Amino acid sequence: MEISALQADTEREFPGTAGLGINYKATIGENRGYLETWRPDEPGTAEYPRPQEFPLGQWGIEVYREDVTPEMVAGDVASHVLTETNPAVKRMYDDFVSSLTKNQEIALQEQYNHAKTHEGEDRPFESWKTLTGLPGYFRADAFNQWGDDATSMYTDSQRQGSQQLRQWMQMSSGDRQMKQGFDE
Repeated sequence: MEISALQADTEREFPGTAGLGINYKATIGENRGYLETWRPDEPGTAEYPRPQEFPLGQWGIEVYREDVTPEMVAGDVASHVLTETNPAVKRMYDDFVSSLTKNQEIALQEQYNHAKTHEGEDRPFESWKTLTGLPGYFRADAFNQWGDDATSMYTDSQRQGSQQLRQWMQMSSGDRQMKQGFDE
């Protein structure tokens, strides 16, 4: 896998990912899912240390599989990086989190239980929910990560928010500034 090609394709298809100073690295063959977004302050663990290519203080995306797509990368950038660094995406995220239904909260608990049983998850639920569960739920509809099943997992209002997030990610910053409702 040519990681620079994946980054270039992602930035072309989803201009909202461009110019963020994110470091990229391919570690193909690691059995850890598709990709991992490293927070600027995340050192990793003894078993999975932070890649040397990702200086502390900077974001990093480590890709583990050849079939990672620009859409997958854009979803991670939106749900992990931009929810913390961009006010417009942060508002979309906060609106989504505040709109969760009781059934969606139950679904998050079920996802956590599955991760504990089948994926070696060992963090407390609230930590997992904040760092993994909610970001995953936030991006899944916008970036087609749950397939056709996603439709039933969201309210109509949340699906509209997903469409807005995807549109935001597909626009350049100049285009977003010209379009009302997409201000930075």
